Formats: sequence, structure tokens, C-alpha cells
Amino acid sequence: MKLNFDAWEVIIKINSFSFGGTGDHTFERRLRLGGPLLKENIATMVLESPFYGQRRPTQQYGAKLLCVSDLLLLGRATIEEARSLLYWLDSEAGFGKMGICGLSMGGVHAAMVGSLHPTPVATLPFLSPHSAVVAFCEGILKHGTAWEALREDLATQEAAMTLEEVRERMRNVLSLTDVTRFPIPKNPDAVIFVAATLQSALPTESHNARVAFLTPKLVPPEKMLCVVHLAGTGDHTFEWRLRLGGPLLKENIATMVLEGPFYGQRRPTQQYGAKLLCVSDLLLLGRAAIEEARSLLYWLDSEAGFCKMGICGLSMGGVHAAMVGSLHPTPVATLPFLSPHSAVVAFCEGILKHGTAWEALGEDLAKREAAMILEEVRERMHNVLPLADVTRFPIPKNPDAVIFVAATDDGYIPKHSVLELQKAWPGSEVRWVTGGHVSSFLLHNGEFRRAIVDGLNRLEWKESLL
Repeated sequence: MKLNFDAWEVIIKINSFSFGGTGDHTFERRLRLGGPLLKENIATMVLESPFYGQRRPTQQYGAKLLCVSDLLLLGRATIEEARSLLYWLDSEAGFGKMGICGLSMGGVHAAMVGSLHPTPVATLPFLSPHSAVVAFCEGILKHGTAWEALREDLATQEAAMTLEEVRERMRNVLSLTDVTRFPIPKNPDAVIFVAATLQSALPTESHNARVAFLTPKLVPPEKMLCVVHLAGTGDHTFEWRLRLGGPLLKENIATMVLEGPFYGQRRPTQQYGAKLLCVSDLLLLGRAAIEEARSLLYWLDSEAGFCKMGICGLSMGGVHAAMVGSLHPTPVATLPFLSPHSAVVAFCEGILKHGTAWEALGEDLAKREAAMILEEVRERMHNVLPLADVTRFPIPKNPDAVIFVAATDDGYIPKHSVLELQKAWPGSEVRWVTGGHVSSFLLHNGEFRRAIVDGLNRLEWKESLL
């Protein structure tokens, strides 16, 4: 059966763009999205974006643009090319209805194209912010942006700037990408935004969190202290953390233990033990654990009325604890135990580099991009994991209440990584215990408890108790 050209509809898919190596260099994902729509007489046109795929400059590695100006140039070129394609589909090819969609930054570009098109088109931004300012200055990418390098580059052109001034300059530049400043599309009823919540990104099994909560008897919350304990790698139960916190009850310190996403009863059915199925699961686990811990601290403060609070974690949990302590709006005791400054150290430098399925990661990447040698796969991991670099997070409100506990013979966490943390957060303290990554914790529980007590003692009491 031959279809009438006028009965067709077409969707142009703009390249999704994510700064920091997560860019879409191929057509595959978008063709998978559009392919099933053929049965509804909807054609799919996928545009290879400038700076991506075969249009990537030879000196550019992956999706890491060399200059901030490249980001703006990429957007301008993509928008103009998409507008030209819409014009051709309308005036030359004669399609009856048209639409424009894109994922992430591609959705920002799609919104701009839909806004500027002279006739109504379906405009479908997926998982997109209203401006690149949100992604680079407010979202998680702000921790993966090389602010120091930008500051040094600006210093060669004008007077030296503080990092805060560099971020403000970036805000001013990226405000050019604010979709809310563009005209309303000709048919706003045909504009559909699709957004995601953190819960929707998690496996179903991880949606509901569980906590174990130990509190001293007969002590009102306003005279009580509390520490939230986050899960380390492979910690599927509450047991170890309750053993650590239990003896602190006699010092009026309550213990709240959070079951981590992807662990314990929150483990996806297809996941074996603590072996995450995807690299993205590692980032999702971290983001969810951080947001859940921040919610618990908020509840302990504003609802339960605890006077002092702390956050601690072992290994991976210590990385998350450091991030939570950094982001909390008021001072909390921040106690990362046996933790690196970044997941890069654990997976690309420590013992875990020998337990990572590099071959499988290479095969997975080869399905979406050109084949890579193992060294290139490791380099890609190096580029993704800096999102979990604690040294890029703000200094906590009270760095004196930050105590790192590290082991002298830790095969997972090299000493230089611990010292990077102390250097990034002046005023913080590092304490050393003898032993390895596991043995030091088993043999020196008392030292870890002492760090918790000392961190909380360095906080001010609430004014009502003075």
C-alpha cells in the first residue's frame, strides 16, 4: 500500500547533548525511539549534531567541548540546521504535520526551534531544563565543570577572578540559552514537556527506603544528638552500622541507619549481590542516597527537633556523607570513614580497578560508538566519575566539625586521596588508624565512635538551649 505524502507526519530529533562525555554521538537511540512510530505513519529524521559523531573536531575528546563558546556555537548551529530541515519538510517535501523533539540539552534546542518556527509545530522537550544555567550552575554538572581551569583562562585575558566570580560570569553567558526569553510557540497546546523525578529513575524495588532508628530512653529530642549512617559498598543490612552507633546511646547520641538504594530489600531482582548492572546505577545510587539523607536531616532538625546532627558513612557511604555535609544549609558533623575524595580513585586506581568489567564496558560502548581500546574505556570512566569528586563540592558550613578517619594500609583508598580531601576543606581533620580497608574498621570501632562524638561536640548548641 502506498501512503499519500500529505498524510504523513514527521518528527525531527535533535541530538541530545550532555557536557562531560555523556553525549549522543550516534543515531541509534533516537532511531529506536522513533522506529515504532512508523506504524502510526510518523516518520523520524535524526540530525547529527555539530561537535558530535563524525562532526567532532579532531582535537576534541568524546563530548568534552574545548571552550565555553563551543557550547553556544553548538546550540546556534543545531537550531539553524533544524529550522532549515523543518522548512524543507514543509515547503519541499510537503509533509502535512511536523514536530521537533530532543533529550536533555537537545530538548532545550527543540524548544527554541519550536518557538521560532513561523507556523505551528509539535514541540517536545524531553528531560530538559529551561536554561543551560540550571544544568551547569545548579545541577550535578556544576561539580564536573573545570571552574579552576576557566578561572585561569580568564586571568590571561583580564584581572584575576575568584571562583564565585567565574561562576557568575558563566551564569551571565549561559542566560543566552534561557528558553523563557523566547516567544511562545504558535500553538502552545502542541507543546508537551516530559520530565522525570528521581524516584521514576530508580528501579521499582528501590522506591521505598527503610531506616533503623535507635534513640536514648527518656531523653527529649532537644537534648539529644543524632547521626545518620549511610551504607558502604556491599552493606545490605543495618547490623554493622547499628553496632557502631549502639554504644553511643549512653552519650545521648541517637543513630539513624539508612538502607541504601540498590541494597538489601531495595536491591533490583536482576542484580546479583552488590554488583551494579550499569555505571549509571552507581551515579543514581549516589544521587538517591544523598537526597534521602538530606531529607532525613531536614526531618531530624525541623520536625523531630534534634539539637545537633551528624552524617557519617564508610567507604562509598563516606563519599556520600561528605557530599551531604557539604550541601546541608546549616552546620552538621561530617564524618567520612575510609573514603576517597572521588570514585575515580576507587575504580580506576585502587584494588577495584581489577574487579571492574572493562571488556564488557568496552563492548557496550562499541554498540553506540566506535570501538575503543581498554585504555580509552578507562579514560571514559575517568571522565564520568569526577561527578562524584568531593573536592568540587562547597566547603561545609563548619569545617572544624569535619573529621576524616583513614587507614594506614588501605588497598582501596590511597593516602594521597584522603589528603586531597583535607586540602580542599581547610579546617577539617584527618585521623589515622592502623590496618586495611576492612580490618581497620573491625579493630578500631572505638576510634570511629570517638570521631563521631568529637565532631558533634564541635557544633554549637541551638540557641534555645543556651
